[in-house]
Amino acid sequence: MAGPIDTRIQPTKVNEFANSKPIKWFEENLINYVPLQCKGAFRQVYPGFVQLTAFVSMNLERHIKQHMDLANHLAKGEKDKADVIKTFYDEYFAVMDLPADFYIETVRDVFQEHLLPQGKLVHRGRPVNPAAIKRMGLMTVEGEKDDICSIGQTRRRRTSAPACAPIAGCTTCRPASAITACSRENAGTTRSIRCCAISCM
Repeated sequence: MAGPIDTRIQPTKVNEFANSKPIKWFEENLINYVPLQCKGAFRQVYPGFVQLTAFVSMNLERHIKQHMDLANHLAKGEKDKADVIKTFYDEYFAVMDLPADFYIETVRDVFQEHLLPQGKLVHRGRPVNPAAIKRMGLMTVEGEKDDICSIGQTRRRRTSAPACAPIAGCTTCRPASAITACSRENAGTTRSIRCCAISCM
């Protein structure tokens, strides 16, 4: 499971966009129906192709460069280098439609109203209390250049679930430039890890 705990901390482009429009705008402009010829016809969804377009547009120049590099590696017979980029994009492009209610709920509750860090998030009629997590291992990761989980999310996790304190020696905080072997450099996308904390069982 991945996602920010408190999007008010170090807002990213995604956070800023989510707060730039009222929730009604997302419902009217980003939600569509599954086509008649597909299973689940007429079900309301946030289409995968819309999601992918949004992700690519945030770093368009970087993605263009990666595909130019891919073409160059293939032309030079550099199969290993080409495979790194191809493997990354095989996963990156593997998107799916999201149920409309799930997407709208996420935008509203996580990015606009910040219910979890304020102690207002409710699930099935019961309040969600991260401080009640005491015996489960938690691993939190944030990326200095990540579009979703920016710097500050690891520390915020510690304050929301204080009973799961980091194990001594298992927390690292480094500049993005210090870690480049993240998923084979993520095909050059420099989404380097900044902080990683493994918490108690």
